[in-house]
Amino acid sequence: MNNFNETFIKNWREERKMNIEETRVFWDTKAHSYNKGVYEKNQRKSQLAEAFFGKGIITKDSKVLDIGAGPGNYAIPFAKLVSEVTALDISEEMVKYLKENAQKEGLKNISAFQSSWEELDTDTDRFTKQYDLVFASMTPAVSSYESLIKMIDASRSYCYLSGFVYRQDSIWDEIREKILKKDKDEEKQNKIYYAFNILWNMGMHPEIEYYEREHVHTYETRDLIDMYTQKAKSSAKDISKEEIEQIEKFIRSKEDNNIVEENMKSKSAALIWKVL
Repeated sequence: MNNFNETFIKNWREERKMNIEETRVFWDTKAHSYNKGVYEKNQRKSQLAEAFFGKGIITKDSKVLDIGAGPGNYAIPFAKLVSEVTALDISEEMVKYLKENAQKEGLKNISAFQSSWEELDTDTDRFTKQYDLVFASMTPAVSSYESLIKMIDASRSYCYLSGFVYRQDSIWDEIREKILKKDKDEEKQNKIYYAFNILWNMGMHPEIEYYEREHVHTYETRDLIDMYTQKAKSSAKDISKEEIEQIEKFIRSKEDNNIVEENMKSKSAALIWKVL
């Protein structure tokens, strides 16, 4: 391993701060709202799956592994095009919705289960070089050198990884700065930067695309309180009862008829590469 990669790996490890159990609970709290958007956003997801099919990245005989699959935003479009999809998510609630959505679509070629990608033992015949495409879209499941290598080891052809370059959430940003007293730099979005450079130094030359987006999220007040309380717990080593109460009070100050709107602006990037 060259010195450049050692630097990227070291920096990525130092940036990564994730409590597995708190993260699992956090995504459980988001499952309901995420599931509402499965069909609203499905056209864009279907277009990506169809683009992969058109380029020959996947075929009707392909096997796809979807890491951090959520309620099936991509697993379902993939399953309509390929032979088999294996989908996993850290959240049991997400997996429950995924299975329900697959059943609604009459899809029997999706195998879904709950697991953390980091904790999953992939050094088995079930995973090693078993998938034509290993896919991880906008998920914290792949947030380290080790989890990236696990992706590569599971693929016999292609991998896809996407993540934020930056993200601004109007309500969360105020909670982080005013209540948790955390600097924006503590939530760095360097995953794609590290992954690209590590892959490049390994001799794999990923294609990269960027996407910019602005939109308004609408939440029921209680859902947003639960979500951001859990996010605070998963991102901070120690959070006080007083801070939890302040988060609820702050969010309630933004509500209108039990609804809270949050402005989100982001830039994301996607990598796709052929494994060696």
